[in-house]
Amino acid sequence: MVITFKGKEVELKYTFNSFRYMEEFDINDLGELDRKPFKLIGVVEHLLTGALNYSPNSIYKQVDILAYIEEEMEKEDGDIAGLLTGLVELLEKSNFFKNLQKSDKKPKKK
Repeated sequence: MVITFKGKEVELKYTFNSFRYMEEFDINDLGELDRKPFKLIGVVEHLLTGALNYSPNSIYKQVDILAYIEEEMEKEDGDIAGLLTGLVELLEKSNFFKNLQKSDKKPKKK
């Protein structure tokens, strides 16, 4: 997934480094968005912070990430819900989630 961030096209990924930035992310917040739509901003902030900061060689500041989200929300053709969908799909395809799914499928020892 690629976004235009501060005038540059930037690829988004989820890696080990991403998840270091996402320790406080509560996956249950995704399920609450239909009842608490304003959580969308925080959820996108967490997911985007991780996806942008996938490499230890380039660090994106929180203030810039929030400015990007605000800009997306204020644009007439902005699609913050589409951004969320893309980030969630990217997260689901990450090795972290693939490994979690493998561990759930292992037979339990007796």
